[in-house]
Amino acid sequence: MARRYTWMNRVLAIIVGVVILFVSSGSVALASMQNPQLTLRSSVGFQSYYNPQTWVPVRITVVNRGSARLTGDLSFSIAHHAPFGGLLKWPLTVLPQSTVKTTIAIPGNMLNNHAVLSFVVNGVSQALTRLAGVSTLGTSPTGMVSTTPQAVQSLAGVTLNSGAVQMVTAYLTPEQIPAHSMLLQSLSNLYLDGEVASALSTQQVHAILDWVKAGGVLILGGVQPNAGQTLPFQSVSPVTPQVVIDSKGTALATFAGAPPMSGPLPELLGIATSDSRVIIGDAKHALVADRAYGRGIIAYVGLNPASPLLLSWAGNTMFYTALFEALHTQLARARFDLFGASGSWSLVTAAEQFPQLHAPPLWLWATIFLLYLFAAGPGLYVLLRRNRKHGRAWWILPILSVFVAGAIYEYGILVRPNGILTQSIGLIDIVDPHMAEATGVEALMSPQTRVYSVSTPSGTYAVPLSESDVLPKQTTTTFLPSGSLLNFSEVRAWSGRYAFVAGVMRRFGAFKTTLYRTKNEIYGTVTNQTTSSYTDLALVIHGKVIMLGSLRAGHTTYVQTVLTDSTKVPFALQLANALPSSSSGVGRSIFEFVNELASPSLPSQAILIGWSHVEPKLFYPDGAVLSASPQWVVRELVHVTKVAE
Repeated sequence: MARRYTWMNRVLAIIVGVVILFVSSGSVALASMQNPQLTLRSSVGFQSYYNPQTWVPVRITVVNRGSARLTGDLSFSIAHHAPFGGLLKWPLTVLPQSTVKTTIAIPGNMLNNHAVLSFVVNGVSQALTRLAGVSTLGTSPTGMVSTTPQAVQSLAGVTLNSGAVQMVTAYLTPEQIPAHSMLLQSLSNLYLDGEVASALSTQQVHAILDWVKAGGVLILGGVQPNAGQTLPFQSVSPVTPQVVIDSKGTALATFAGAPPMSGPLPELLGIATSDSRVIIGDAKHALVADRAYGRGIIAYVGLNPASPLLLSWAGNTMFYTALFEALHTQLARARFDLFGASGSWSLVTAAEQFPQLHAPPLWLWATIFLLYLFAAGPGLYVLLRRNRKHGRAWWILPILSVFVAGAIYEYGILVRPNGILTQSIGLIDIVDPHMAEATGVEALMSPQTRVYSVSTPSGTYAVPLSESDVLPKQTTTTFLPSGSLLNFSEVRAWSGRYAFVAGVMRRFGAFKTTLYRTKNEIYGTVTNQTTSSYTDLALVIHGKVIMLGSLRAGHTTYVQTVLTDSTKVPFALQLANALPSSSSGVGRSIFEFVNELASPSLPSQAILIGWSHVEPKLFYPDGAVLSASPQWVVRELVHVTKVAE
């Protein structure tokens, strides 16, 4: 009995020792993940505000207090955000005793309490930082770029849409402005003070102006100086500033419907440009004015928002509320949810229409089948009966069946395509002849188990998706200066994978239009100066759809249509009839986007919607490709001149 207890004690001691060793080794492994000489910090969005429907800028600061050079990757796992999955990586090198600051982009719907970014060197995480912010969905976020943090107080309490939308304001320094227009899409408005405008880099200025073209509102503010006086914005400012005066603010109070001010207020008046709309003042003494810039608005406000007199004025909030209401009524913006159920996943659903594999001709299969039937039936019977060896049928017939089946299988392998089946689906929103915003999905599938690799050009942001809830763990997206690189590993045969991309296109072109409208008729010309030809083209104006038919690149079509009353026909049905490509297959899957992008509520503009079968060079799959017909929808807002009859 004593020996039995001794043996049990030894076994128990061994188990306890193994557990202690496991726990201690795990503690060492966990400890090795944190480098005490490395600090990783992050700042999400704009003062933590971000839009979950767009790509969001995340500013990263890495401090290396050690003596070793560290080369690795900033790594972000999106495995818990189906249909997205895999890893996003940004290569980074940190010199010893130095600090590195960089800005990365992450899909907004992935920024929550579980979002963690790590700095990985040789497969080992050296430091972690949690990515969390405040969603601005349903609000109107505004960035205030100023040297004075108190300037944000000027926009406290401002609302839009008769108080239905609350304005959220973030204070920003010049270095917090991204150098890419897509990363500004979390903002609806940007207030730029004159004292800091000259501190912006050329890339930041271009990003701001591209963002305005796509539908943003930029306010050039200040007195001495005004942002409209600084060189980067002089050419786009609606007012050329001339003189500073001390005013009682009567015009401001009248515009806002507020009580007068208690003292003199410095105002910078100027001469409005010919294409500007003066809101307060007149053409030669403009205090507040705006002008259209692409689809957006650039406004001039000759006031210092941080002026103590303005901040203490009872009508300050009323003034800015009235100003933003006036600016937003001029907008022609129609952005959609990039990462929600109506965004990327709907594009993936459409992209599942892969090219069909060509089956062998029916006569070939019929011939082989008839030969097999003859050999396995009458032929074998006659041969064995003549030699009186019927018993051999028990092993000849199975061998013959296996041989025929193997030959058919081998033939199938030989004719199976040795490449990647692809399908590209997307939307192109033309802003002007020099700029368009593109969103697309490249679907990838192969008869063989293989590795996929897809690259996208510079200026685009990409993320992998899958038809199932979990992507292979080895799926990675690496963001490089030359563009994004998506690698799909361990992909099973016939298993679909998708590269979702969004970015700015510079050389797509635009439609050139000369359109006139009377009470009952619209007429003019539409010239296709884009790089694509269109099987279907439609013009949408005031809720009515005009079918234009096909239009090749470089060609012109003439428009002369009576605007009949079509209120009895639903708008979506009118649009579907004008775009036959949307009636089946891939087109039917993405028609909801077309319907959304053809909103009929624009006051003085029409919308051109085209259907193209030319992929706009956004995806570069690695290896041989068997491509299906691309399906791309193109949208452009065009001006229509109203004439008297």
